[in-house]
Amino acid sequence: MIGVKKRLATYLFVLIMCPAWLSAQDFIVFGQVLSAEDGQPIEAANVWFKGTSIGTTTNEEGYFFFRNAEYHKKLCVSVLGYKKREITLQKKDEVVQIALKEEVNVLNELVVLPGENEALPILEKVRQNKEQNNPDKKTGFATHRTDERKFYLNNIRSKYLQRKLFRELAKSTLQNADSTFQLPAFYSMKSEKIACFSPDSIDRTTIDQHVKTLEIMPDGQLETFLNSQLPEINFYRNIIPVLQRNFISPIANQGNIYYQYYLIDSIKSADSTTVYHIRFYPKNDKELAFKGEMWIDGTSWALTKIKASMPYTANINFLTALQVEQTFDKFSSDDYFYTDKKALLCFQLDNISQEKSTRISAILSQHETFSDTWLLEDSVPKNFVDENKEIQQEDRFVSAIDSLNRSKLQKVAYGLVDFMMHGYVHAWKLDIGPIVNMLRYNKLEGFRPTLTLRTGESLMKHFTIGGYFGYGFGDKRWKYGGEFRARFGDNRNTISLTYDNDVLRYGYESSQMVNDNMVGSSENIFTTLSRAMLYTNLAEHHIAELSYRYEQKGFRLTAAVKMEDVLNNDLVPFTREEKIVPFVRTLSGKIGLRFSFKENSLDGFFHRYYLRTSLPVISFVGEYGGFYVGDRMEQYGKLNLSVKQSAPLMFGKLKYAIEAGYLFGDVPFSLLNVMRGSRGLWFPENDFSLLNSMEFMADAFVSGHFRYCTNGWIFNYIPGIKKLNWREELIFKIAWGDLRDGHSNILALPQGVKSLSVPYMEFGFGINNIFKVFSVESIWRLTHRKDPDAINWGIRLLFSLDF
Repeated sequence: MIGVKKRLATYLFVLIMCPAWLSAQDFIVFGQVLSAEDGQPIEAANVWFKGTSIGTTTNEEGYFFFRNAEYHKKLCVSVLGYKKREITLQKKDEVVQIALKEEVNVLNELVVLPGENEALPILEKVRQNKEQNNPDKKTGFATHRTDERKFYLNNIRSKYLQRKLFRELAKSTLQNADSTFQLPAFYSMKSEKIACFSPDSIDRTTIDQHVKTLEIMPDGQLETFLNSQLPEINFYRNIIPVLQRNFISPIANQGNIYYQYYLIDSIKSADSTTVYHIRFYPKNDKELAFKGEMWIDGTSWALTKIKASMPYTANINFLTALQVEQTFDKFSSDDYFYTDKKALLCFQLDNISQEKSTRISAILSQHETFSDTWLLEDSVPKNFVDENKEIQQEDRFVSAIDSLNRSKLQKVAYGLVDFMMHGYVHAWKLDIGPIVNMLRYNKLEGFRPTLTLRTGESLMKHFTIGGYFGYGFGDKRWKYGGEFRARFGDNRNTISLTYDNDVLRYGYESSQMVNDNMVGSSENIFTTLSRAMLYTNLAEHHIAELSYRYEQKGFRLTAAVKMEDVLNNDLVPFTREEKIVPFVRTLSGKIGLRFSFKENSLDGFFHRYYLRTSLPVISFVGEYGGFYVGDRMEQYGKLNLSVKQSAPLMFGKLKYAIEAGYLFGDVPFSLLNVMRGSRGLWFPENDFSLLNSMEFMADAFVSGHFRYCTNGWIFNYIPGIKKLNWREELIFKIAWGDLRDGHSNILALPQGVKSLSVPYMEFGFGINNIFKVFSVESIWRLTHRKDPDAINWGIRLLFSLDF
């Protein structure tokens, strides 16, 4: 704000020093009107002296100027969508800066003029012509595109840089106009030629490219992560996905439900075409919608320009500002295409307005320009871009990143990011972890500390050797394991040889099918802390496995051979004809396939971290082998399939996970499919909430977990409550299957195990986004309510971090 005030003072000084048209007796007021939420200038605001007809409007930068012979004490400012403000002026030449607060009430009852809203018929024409005006559906043209992307920390105060810990960052910062600083972390600039022959045939030729990134992820993967967060904003679509939340376009077919429109002006352009200027606001400030203005060609009904921003009060987490500006121009007699596209996302841990916030924010921006757009049917393009022309990068921004990469804090940041994603702490040439495996408590082992180590990437880039040792103070037994892994072929291929002597839960062998980013064992410190009641579905496993894994974008193949012993214990005994069986041994081969669509991932050291996608992820596992129980040897086969998705919808988001499995042959119960149940207050969202341990087993089953998260259907309209950004949830879970009698001839089933011939179902509703990270849910059991020990209702707490 200091920079703005200096500019205002300079302008006033110039005006005062012009005696040709200013009288020394004149009363002068010069100022700027800004948004209190994001500090942006407000155009076309009405400014007048109270009780008079003397007034003016602000220009594009929000500035206004008064010169009047008579002093007036009160100055009023108003504009549609903001609260009117009145300020007191002093008896002297005045430089003022006026911040207006958004009108955050529901706007359904606002009426500007009697009769039909003149903007609505224009919007209806725009919607009727959306398909033919959509730039993303144009074909038969070529264009030159430049794309600049930045990521930096902003609003850094000088007092932070004076602290000893951050002092070395000072030379890597750039100063803003308001005397705060920004810390660059990523910069890219790309120039390319695009020839679009058809929707399925687009030729891209890179002319020049520059990338500079802060090295907090290996191999420039910060670029992959940031690019996956940038939204593709096309206002011609009804829905605009942003960070897996759905915003409603102001020209959506359903736009009249969400927006209030105002026709501001109609202008004749240079070619005598009428251009309509329309301003739009969300009817409810909590909805995921935009405020802004657009200009519409009155002949083709295409957008010529649009400026839109997200209300700071919108029900979305961590994103405090979203600003978009796009301009369009004709490249043929009837077709408009982009000439300029700007998008800026501002992230903070809190959602208070930037005007009031002094906290550091993270800024992700993109600026695309399109030039020399021409029809491919034209024989010679006019002034088409020189393919040998180099683009100029922003040297100060790049130099700051280079300086930051030479600092000690870069290494600290690299270690923190790696730990959050992959779960290991680097110590010299070794990796300690996964950290979550180092402490745990369960009913079979009791308290168990574990030391787990492996060689790190700094020692051997393509190999690792590791192991773990732990001791259970309950069963008084040592647990241990070892691993050797090698990767090759651009890290797409991995060969692993592992041995584990560990305690695992029944039913969680396939949990990674629905939780690909899981690090460590299914038994860890989080499962220890999250259980209100100790579960008993545990057994000691001795597993030797040789596996191969191949992965590329959208596809993963795994193949493995495994020998496994599952040991008898008092919690889940192995009995046959009332005699104890000491262990069950299996020897098997396994093939796994995983398919995803438009999914990005980050490649760590022998661990791949999958980024969110709104499209389905499909996993399949086939297994064939034999088992040994006492003196009996038999063969078996297993097939398992899972489909999961987090699909944004117009009014919220649908998360689902569907699993199905079939088992060939009669087997010991350790090989059966066990429905995963949770007895604690904290639980994974793809577990059943009210099941007892090993309550249901199946050799053929299908299950579904469905969770519909709204944007705040009810809470967005409740005064006071709506400020909390709570969201409603509806939950439905079902499992249905079969259990043949022959399995009990191999091993007696655990006490209380039942078949799913009558489907098991749960239903519930919840309050999501409590403190931005929690969901509290009330769950009812719909079926099997009269079964022994049935839990028919419960309150569950779910950790759920989402935008």
